[in-house]
Amino acid sequence: MLLFKRFFLFVLLSFAISLSTLLAQDSSANEIDDVIDYIRSAWDDVQEAEFSDSLQIEYANRIFNYFRENRGHENEEFIFSSFVMMWGNAGYGDKLDEIYDILDDDSPLWNHAILSLASLYHRNEDLRIEDYIEKLHDLEHRLTDPESLSQLMVYLTRHYKRDENSDKVLEYARKLIELNASEWFVDFGLGEIYELESLQIGQPSPELIAETIHGEAVSLDDYEGRFVLLEFWGSWCGPCIPEIPYLNEVHEMFDDDRLVLIGIALDRDVETVEKFMKDHAMTWPQILQSDMFDGELVNAFNIGGVPSMYLVGPDGTIVTRNLRGEEMVEEVSRLVSEYFD
Repeated sequence: MLLFKRFFLFVLLSFAISLSTLLAQDSSANEIDDVIDYIRSAWDDVQEAEFSDSLQIEYANRIFNYFRENRGHENEEFIFSSFVMMWGNAGYGDKLDEIYDILDDDSPLWNHAILSLASLYHRNEDLRIEDYIEKLHDLEHRLTDPESLSQLMVYLTRHYKRDENSDKVLEYARKLIELNASEWFVDFGLGEIYELESLQIGQPSPELIAETIHGEAVSLDDYEGRFVLLEFWGSWCGPCIPEIPYLNEVHEMFDDDRLVLIGIALDRDVETVEKFMKDHAMTWPQILQSDMFDGELVNAFNIGGVPSMYLVGPDGTIVTRNLRGEEMVEEVSRLVSEYFD
């Protein structure tokens, strides 16, 4: 009888331990679901607030505090990418050292950090982008995760493209192809080589034949004798929003006989584009690329990120590209005015 009681107590104790473990796991799963829902709701709030810096910093700090205390679960990459992207959008560098300390050289999280940290450096007046480039060159020899290393090379490729250093662009494009971390990275490398060969200033623009979101036919041939400014953007793109006033300025500066502005929206549906256009008083024609970065026009112009622009001259050649803000307004104004005056 005593033996039976001991066995019964052992079974009861084992059941209690198993039940408590299951409850803990279930509680943990519920907690993660709550965190994921919280982050998605945060992004909705941020987008509704037109990517308010203060709101992104507030949400990002909360998410970071949770991340720091809860490492190693399957949603770690989503949580990490969310707060680091918000910090990048807002140029918030107060916790920059903590990000570097928290990531090991073999961490796949670097894949999500590279571009967001670049945005942080670009938007923070107290930081020098040259310091970030130096940091990336150091990491280039340390990172072991192939996708993270490829993401690093993508950024360096874009950096040297902005500096018009074709030799460096070619070097990193070839490294991406050789590393072969994924089809996307290989295609990016091939695209950069294609751009060096076919999308330089003075070369003929790729063919553009499409329909606007309202069903109107668009072809560069129809605008012969005029400048055409192509602006690639997306309603989801935080850095695209500050460009809108400058595009409006250019649009109002010249009539359609001299300059035509055409937007190419990397968005999922027409309704999203139309709502965004109405909210931001965008009156120029828009072409939808619902396949986003796999869109036909996106690939034709080798668009790896937005916002991006090309200015096509009256003779159909590429006149300038990838200008933003006041620099874009000044250069487009100069080119159009000099040609027609």
